[in-house]
Amino acid sequence: PPIMPRYLHWFRNDLRLNDNPSLYAASLAAEGQLVTCHVSTPKQWLAHDEAPCKLDLMERQLERLQKELAGRGIPLVLLAGSHFVS
Repeated sequence: PPIMPRYLHWFRNDLRLNDNPSLYAASLAAEGQLVTCHVSTPKQWLAHDEAPCKLDLMERQLERLQKELAGRGIPLVLLAGSHFVS
């Protein structure tokens, strides 16, 4: 059988499922072979003095997003790194 390509959508700051133009475009192109991910970078957040309440909100949004995507058959892979390297 032919190998179906997979498409990746990277959630960065926009953690919306509804009205998310890039997620919508990826889902159209993927034809059911879509994987999504989010990369957490705690050291980067500390360097930018992110508020604990903001990080808590992000964590809760990611949990909700993961459940909603799973309900649509789309996995959300949560990755962790220390910080981004430019």
